Amino acid sequence: MKNHILLSLVVGCLFFQNISSAGEQTSDVQSIRFEDLKVACLNPSRFHNQIAPSNIQISCSEIRAKWIPDEQGKLSLPSKRVVLTSVISNKYSVSPISAEVAVEPTEAVCSQYKQVIETVESLHNATCEKITAFEGTAQEYCAQNLDVLRVDNPAAIKVQETGKKTSLCSLKMQE
Repeated sequence: MKNHILLSLVVGCLFFQNISSAGEQTSDVQSIRFEDLKVACLNPSRFHNQIAPSNIQISCSEIRAKWIPDEQGKLSLPSKRVVLTSVISNKYSVSPISAEVAVEPTEAVCSQYKQVIETVESLHNATCEKITAFEGTAQEYCAQNLDVLRVDNPAAIKVQETGKKTSLCSLKMQE
């Protein structure tokens, strides 16, 4: 009877241990470089595997800081007006005199810019055939895919202002 109870306890413990570890995923995924993944696709045995990798997902993201036009500014450009006066009559002549006369400055439009950070992320499925056919690095692979994503789906670009601004309105006049 004691053996039966002991056996029941051991079986029960093993049962609960299997249930508790069922939620845990044991991973035998190796960490390799993109170049090694190409080799693993072509020759899995080099990485101690019998078959090529499958269910391949490539995650690509980029962060790009750039300047974009902001509200236009105004620039006041100094203007100058010089009036030249001379008098001539049948008896006298007054030598020409020049004098500056006040005039309104010229208002000009000038460009202002603000800095934004653009973030683009993608996760897409790939196959060994697609990866081995690509001649380049992982960064080049992602850059090409992100460029296509930017064109095909501009809504995928998340834009955030940095708060940095620059203005061309502080023009220095040369004389």
